[in-house]
Order: sequence, then structure tokens, then C-alpha cells
Amino acid sequence: GILWRLGNSILDLSQGNVILLLILTMLICIPLGMAVSALATYLLVVPIVIIAFQALGVNDLSTHFIVFYASSLAPITPPIVRRKASLMSKFFSFR
Repeated sequence: GILWRLGNSILDLSQGNVILLLILTMLICIPLGMAVSALATYLLVVPIVIIAFQALGVNDLSTHFIVFYASSLAPITPPIVRRKASLMSKFFSFR
């Protein structure tokens, strides 16, 4: 189905490199974590990336820990982003 295709496309983007696959997993989790809760991010991302990690021979439990870590870090970013955006708007005028 669609999860298998998304997992294979992520695997193709990583070119068989585990470190690049970890970075891609973070890049999926962080914007998604800004919109939904950490649990929802975890539940949405795991079925997609576990296919790619299994293809590279990574243990399933390790994959779950990686996605859990990335999805628990994602909700931390919005307050920082909002604060920086408000500071930037004070110093720069985009008109």
C-alpha cells in the first residue's frame, strides 16, 4: 500500500545509508511534531520508516526508540520558533 511506497521512497532517498535515514526520520518528525502531539507523531511516522530501517537491517526496537526520541523532541521547537519570529519582526520590517 501507500506506507510501503513511502517507506521505499525514504529508503531510496537515504541511498542505503543509516545516518542519512536517521536525518530523514528527524526531518519527517520535527515538522509533523509542530502540528500534532508527540504520540500522534510517533504513531504516524513509525509505520512509514520501519520499512526502511528493516531493509537496512536495523533492529525493530531500535527503530521504535529512534522515532520515539525524534517525536518527543519535536513539540519543543514551536515556542522557540515563535519567539525568534517575534524578535525578527521587531528588528526587520518586511514591507
